[in-house]
Amino acid sequence: MQNLREENNRISLELNHEIRYWTQQLKCSKEELRRAVRKVGACVTAVRRELAR
Repeated sequence: MQNLREENNRISLELNHEIRYWTQQLKCSKEELRRAVRKVGACVTAVRRELAR
């Protein structure tokens, strides 16, 4: 069963536990995550692509 966060396909920068989860999942820093979300939006797929650049 997929995690609820994965099912939502959206990254939230509002809650610290969400930021912690996504930085671990995407293997990036908080700042890298914030920059990617600001640039491409909160869609997990778009953020993954941006971080891979």
